[in-house]
Amino acid sequence: MNERQEQSNTIMEIWNIFLQYRWRFILPAFIITTGALAAGFVLPRQYRASAQFERRTDMVMTEISTKGASNTFQDPKSILTEELKGQPAIDALMKTLEPKFYEMGVISNDADKTALRRRITKRTIVHWDISTRSVDRIRLEYVDSNPELAKLVVNTLIENYIKRSRELMNGRLEQAASFFKNEVVNNRNEIEQYENNVLEFEIKYSELLPENPNNIQTKITVLQENLTELVSEREAALAKVQALQQSISGEPQTIPSTIMGRNPELERLENKKNTLSEQFVKFTSVLKMKRRHPDMVALEAELAELETTIENTPKEIVIERQTTSNPKLAELELRQTTAKSEYDALMRHTSAMEEQLAGMQLEANKIYEVRSAYRKLQRQVQESQRQIAFWEDNLRRVEMSHAAEAGNKGIQLMFLNPATTVFKPVSPNWLQLLIAAICLGIFCGTLNIYVSYRTNEAFNDGEQAANYCDIQLFGSVSEIISTQQRKVRKLRNMILYPTNAIIMGTILLTLSAMLYIDLEKPELFHSIVSKANKLLTPESATAAELSITTEESDSSLTDLTTSE
Repeated sequence: MNERQEQSNTIMEIWNIFLQYRWRFILPAFIITTGALAAGFVLPRQYRASAQFERRTDMVMTEISTKGASNTFQDPKSILTEELKGQPAIDALMKTLEPKFYEMGVISNDADKTALRRRITKRTIVHWDISTRSVDRIRLEYVDSNPELAKLVVNTLIENYIKRSRELMNGRLEQAASFFKNEVVNNRNEIEQYENNVLEFEIKYSELLPENPNNIQTKITVLQENLTELVSEREAALAKVQALQQSISGEPQTIPSTIMGRNPELERLENKKNTLSEQFVKFTSVLKMKRRHPDMVALEAELAELETTIENTPKEIVIERQTTSNPKLAELELRQTTAKSEYDALMRHTSAMEEQLAGMQLEANKIYEVRSAYRKLQRQVQESQRQIAFWEDNLRRVEMSHAAEAGNKGIQLMFLNPATTVFKPVSPNWLQLLIAAICLGIFCGTLNIYVSYRTNEAFNDGEQAANYCDIQLFGSVSEIISTQQRKVRKLRNMILYPTNAIIMGTILLTLSAMLYIDLEKPELFHSIVSKANKLLTPESATAAELSITTEESDSSLTDLTTSE
């Protein structure tokens, strides 16, 4: 409670001090805020020039150059940034625009040139508005105090990049065309060399070729060996059939068998056990009998005896004895049938192989005619392959030439939005400047109040004066004023102070509005200033219009004289 009271007293004391020295706050705050806003009119301006270009990769090169040529000319972002604002790009920019820089007065010596180069490298920024596999839209920005210089730098950097990229692409296309031509020549030479080697090999090693008649003799020999093996397998199959026939003749047709079934006595005992178990459950759960009850003891003994009897009773007994067919005999008959089938298949295979052997012997007699016809067909196929390669090569060269003539060289570079002269500055910012001016004014006013309060040696009441002078105080009054002074004070409080406040507010609002127009809408500000100058100096404006009219009349008269 005491802390809260102390805080309230402190706040009230601070408020009283502020009311006592309010004009020591208002005047410095107004002066400093007005000065800061006025300084905003003379602060150096920074202008941002922005230009945009687009790289669009076409699929022409992908469709044309399917054998080793590059199918895209797009580079990583770091390489593109280096090409746009790296040292080679800055060197080309300075080389191109150095005379214009001297003409504009931007540089006058080597130091200015070095500073301008450093400033361009530092303030140039590359942004990607769109970045996809087929389209890249890049925006280049540069901030400088001279809007014409900023526009010139941005446009020249992009134009130089586009020029270098097109030269590079032309070089790549020329290299690709040269590569295709060399490959075509080399492939044709290799085909001719291979054909000569084939003919030389056929002449020198005619007996080793696959088409040689001796090869068919080898096949006939292999076929005869296979036929011999088949005959051996056929004889083995016949012997197997005969052995199975003997085994079948020695086997009986039927054999005795017994049928086993479940023991009915065991079923009776198990049913009795289930009945006793139900009775045991009834005794324990329904009748609530204990283990020592005589009926429970007798029932448990009977159950134990019954379980022993069930364990000793056999589960299955012989129900019926009968005679059945011999399964081994059926198995032997099945094996005999399978063996006969194998024997028949081997017989058919042997007959087919004998017919094939006879046919191959007939073909061996006419192999030379077939070889001649095959060679003729082979030469026709090779000639067709050469024709296809020739036409594919011509087609590729024609399509590449058409693409190069049409400007469709794998990637299209378009200068979408060149930078224009910028009138709106990016620095200083109106809102930041306004906030800074207000904060600076408040700080200076508060500092003035603090200094005035700390250096004030006047007494606020009678008790302070009595304590300081060490005299006795009998009474005090707050203030003694006359009627005239009261009227003056009333006039000052009701007219002078509100008028001053309105004037100060009007000045601050006017400065803020003019500064806003100057920073956010510079074209409107310049038009207002020019109109004000014309209104303030009408004679000079009339003289300027008269001089312009005189110049136009002189030029028209000169044109008329020249035409005559």
